[in-house]
Amino acid sequence: VATAPALGDETGHDQIVRLLPAACIAFRGTLCSVCVERCPEPGAIVTSYGRPAIVAEHCTGCGECVERCPAPVKALMLQDR
Repeated sequence: VATAPALGDETGHDQIVRLLPAACIAFRGTLCSVCVERCPEPGAIVTSYGRPAIVAEHCTGCGECVERCPAPVKALMLQDR
């Protein structure tokens, strides 16, 4: 018997990652792609002109990118969907 996720999207996560551009190293002109490289979900974080963007439809809210962000003040945070 299959059960539906309790909360959130089809993954069962009820959170999504939010990018804070003011804290993001890539938005300050320094090359950084840690969040894209560490995200286990293909297409959840994309880059344009070297700057990351979250694709809500693909983000599972796992938080891996948040943990790996090297910015002095984390540039990524989890928030409710």
